[in-house]
Amino acid sequence: MGSIGITFLVVTAVIYFGQVRSQLVPEDVVYTNPRAAFWEGQQIVSLPCLFRGEPIAVYWKKGATVDTAEDLIVWYKGQKSGTRFDDGSVDILVSQNYSLVFKQPLDFNMAGNYICRVSNYKAELHANSTTVTVREFQMQTTPRLTVLKGETASLPCKLPYTPYRVQWVDESSGKVVANYTDGTFHPPSVGNGRYSMENDFSLTISEVSVFDEATLTCEVFAHDSKSWKNSTELTVNAHGSHPSFDRCQGDKQCTKEVNNRDFQLSCTVHGAKPNVTISLTGAGKSDLTLLPASFERREDGSSDQTVYANVSMSFESSSETFTCSTHGEAAHGTESAMITVILKSVSDGVDEEVELLNLDIEFSEESDIDSYDSDDDDDGEVGEIGEEENELEVDDDQGDVGGMPRPYQHEPEPQQPAAAGQQGAQRLRQDKQIRSQPVPEDAVWTITLELNSGKDSKWPVFLVSYSKNLPTCFG
Repeated sequence: MGSIGITFLVVTAVIYFGQVRSQLVPEDVVYTNPRAAFWEGQQIVSLPCLFRGEPIAVYWKKGATVDTAEDLIVWYKGQKSGTRFDDGSVDILVSQNYSLVFKQPLDFNMAGNYICRVSNYKAELHANSTTVTVREFQMQTTPRLTVLKGETASLPCKLPYTPYRVQWVDESSGKVVANYTDGTFHPPSVGNGRYSMENDFSLTISEVSVFDEATLTCEVFAHDSKSWKNSTELTVNAHGSHPSFDRCQGDKQCTKEVNNRDFQLSCTVHGAKPNVTISLTGAGKSDLTLLPASFERREDGSSDQTVYANVSMSFESSSETFTCSTHGEAAHGTESAMITVILKSVSDGVDEEVELLNLDIEFSEESDIDSYDSDDDDDGEVGEIGEEENELEVDDDQGDVGGMPRPYQHEPEPQQPAAAGQQGAQRLRQDKQIRSQPVPEDAVWTITLELNSGKDSKWPVFLVSYSKNLPTCFG
């Protein structure tokens, strides 16, 4: 490294530590920093000027050459003068190597070539200059920040220097949530102590809630009220609860019985933000129709979501497992809950959803069909329901039929599916009363039941033989 470079480093070190080391400067030389870069709005910055001995006068000028440059300020035997000194723009600090001090925040007009001209103790004039660059003010913030409810949010506001004032403003309310002015951090007036401004001017919010969600702006002010600002859009999400079928009362897996093949399922996620995606699926061949979901706003700003589905269980099974799955930004990954629905059993092993289509009763004198012993006493005889005579009468609400009864047909009115088996037979006996009328003793009555199982097919025909009474239907 050459002697000039070494000398420059020494002078720079002297300037940096604010020490006057005039013995390091030759008598006929003035040292200044060749270049200096500052930020727009920066204030109280200085340009040092070093020389040997006590000067008679020091001139700070701005311009390309000594002869054409504008006089800013003059120090002469302890007295200061000059246009820029008079308006308070600049000053000379004797204690700091006769540095030129800018007292106003810098702007782009202050960039240029600044010359320090010294009349030394020998009355010799020597000069040197510093080229000043004013850079555009820059601040760094995060445009968007997303945190979870309960976490701590840190919103950066990085600045190139310490300004006169910095404040954070909630744009939705216009309130100042944190403030720094001329070296003092003032306690925030909102957030119940959860808001604070750090030494690097970042805003910290602890235990964030959904209601802290806002657009927050970092504003920076210079002494002359010149300001800059940047904003951060803070989003607060909330993890929802695990999905749960309402029939399971919060359990992730359960088993429930139903009385009918047609039923409704619902699955709920509590306290989610944003909304999650909820799906309902079945493991079998049941028909599952999704209904519109419902949303209920909670006090903390999150929502409870519920999805509904109408289910028609397949006739090929008496149980099926259904799954409720959730995914999305507010879910804990992909989560699921399961419910196994079991169709309750009905008596006689007959499916509970059976519809009576038609009832036919016919009478004949002779039959090869053996009589049915309805009293189950293993004696081969037929139980009796008539006390006086072997009688049988059909009351079809159209008058009594005497002698040879005509064929009787009952077509029930449309109704909801009813249980079959013993309950179904009891209902048939209640619908049409069969009372006693004189009939031949070897008479045989044939009853035909047509039942719809819901699968577009008819059940087998029921044939029953009678001699004295109408026994319980059997197939």
